[in-house]
Amino acid sequence: MPTRPSTRHIAPLCILTVLLVGCVDFTEVGKFADISKSASSSLPALVADINGTCKRRVVFAPTGKQAETLEGCKRLAISKPGILKAQQVLLDYMAALKSLAGDQGVTYGKKLDGLSDELSKSGLDSKQVSAVAGLANKLADAALNGYRRKELAALISSTNDDIQIVTHALRTIIDTDYKRELSLEREGSQEYYQSALRKHETNEPLAAIAVRRDLGSIDATISDKEQAADAYGKIMEDIATGHQKLYESRGKWTTQSLIKDVGPLVKDLYESTQKVEKAF
Repeated sequence: MPTRPSTRHIAPLCILTVLLVGCVDFTEVGKFADISKSASSSLPALVADINGTCKRRVVFAPTGKQAETLEGCKRLAISKPGILKAQQVLLDYMAALKSLAGDQGVTYGKKLDGLSDELSKSGLDSKQVSAVAGLANKLADAALNGYRRKELAALISSTNDDIQIVTHALRTIIDTDYKRELSLEREGSQEYYQSALRKHETNEPLAAIAVRRDLGSIDATISDKEQAADAYGKIMEDIATGHQKLYESRGKWTTQSLIKDVGPLVKDLYESTQKVEKAF
């Protein structure tokens, strides 16, 4: 009959396992990284609307300004694939963290050839392009080398600078550039419909009511999208903050410290993704 190991044998084993991050409950890290699942379905639609809002603005532009506005939309259309690619690399990384937190392997078989060229058309600067490409290469290495939970700290350590750069870049694109486009769309729609009101308000009151209704609907939709842009910015901020905390505490993780550092961000991330989904 097998003998039960004594506690004096178990204790050193657990100490050794702690060194290999085995006795720590990584549930909170998994929840934090699970942003990749919901964000992958909602965030691309938001990024795609950067060009969408510009196209809608063409309709509202004065006849002589439509061609000029459309030319600007073409430049935004060129940037869209690279922005989406940068965002997907970030979400793939978060998915990898979730896998490693669950002691699962990393799957990353994306083609890296030409990635930098695609990213350079997105409007990202050379430092940001390098950070996205670096993150993708480190993901590929993690998959190739069979990373598991014991390599989690090493991966976080090697990628933290890239994560800070990439999240800041994406946040700026949406929180600043996209919101500027939405603001221009609102201004264009108001000028367009106010002109229609001046034309119909006196002689065609029913038409004026319809114009006001359309204007109110457009304004409400833009407001929802502005809130979604704010929520996107919060997602990027929370990813950056959470990753920084994991980086700073690497090598001394405990279940309690992970709950304290990462736990509060989980609810924020969930609520932010819900706001994006509502708008898109």
